[in-house]
Amino acid sequence: NWKANSKEDINFVPTMGNLHNGHAELISSAKKFIPNKTLVSIFINPLQFDNEKDLITYPKTQNKDIQLAFSCGAEAIFIPSRQEIFPENNIIYKKASKKLSSKLCGLKRIGHFDGVCTVVYRLLDIVKPKTIFLGEKDWQQLIILKNMIKEMKLNIEVKSISNQRD
Repeated sequence: NWKANSKEDINFVPTMGNLHNGHAELISSAKKFIPNKTLVSIFINPLQFDNEKDLITYPKTQNKDIQLAFSCGAEAIFIPSRQEIFPENNIIYKKASKKLSSKLCGLKRIGHFDGVCTVVYRLLDIVKPKTIFLGEKDWQQLIILKNMIKEMKLNIEVKSISNQRD
């Protein structure tokens, strides 16, 4: 187990794969931030999709993603199975703050941010990072996740990175 063999703290970059330049900036920033190990996760979160067809057609570019992540400084990549994220009869569903999730994108994407919070919370529980790196492109999601981490009293620093996407 990579984590068990490492005494260093973890800089964590959670993704849904289909990595692009914005992810590359996040990974590079995490690597440069402090001398922790940088771990990238790739998990396509089914709870974030309103439409099953969108989930099925979401781009799956795992080999390209792995190459990009390592080339940007990741020391490890975590690609959990659905069973690891959603253990049978043992999942803890997290609700996004109603105040933060009922505006902007949340108006049309009912339950979307609950899905984000549920899976990110599970990933944080597994990975136990010191710092999580999130892009500012998804501003509402960033604020909701910062709020969740604060409310849950998780000892995790949130670093937001200004990034761009084509």
